[in-house]
Amino acid sequence: MTSDEKLPRSRRITHRQDFLRIQSTGRRCRSAHFLLATLPRVNAAAPQDARHVSDTLLPEHDDARIGITITTKVDKRAARRNRLRRRIREIFRRERARLLSGRDLVIIALTGATELEFVSVEDEVRTLLRRARLYRRN
Repeated sequence: MTSDEKLPRSRRITHRQDFLRIQSTGRRCRSAHFLLATLPRVNAAAPQDARHVSDTLLPEHDDARIGITITTKVDKRAARRNRLRRRIREIFRRERARLLSGRDLVIIALTGATELEFVSVEDEVRTLLRRARLYRRN
């Protein structure tokens, strides 16, 4: 995989505070093996006294970001958790051009998710993205 095919770190949610904010206040969708929480991303550079929420939102050209949570309750083996994380990241990388801009997504794996084949993971994640209305309209 070349560097232009990888999902850049700037497209990943890496701070615990962001994970908690999205999980607590974001819109949620659930499937058999995953939970998706999504929230429009707020512009940290916006003035504190912004009068409207739209004043604090990021511009439309800013791509969506993803965060993935897979706890040891899902599977005790790190190799399996990491494989699932790589699979979800690859699905997001493939789909990100079709997703709405300026969104933060957190995907939480539930029990049994590490047992799924790639195609099943892809189907469930795409279904969640569609149910959350995160795809751009053509």
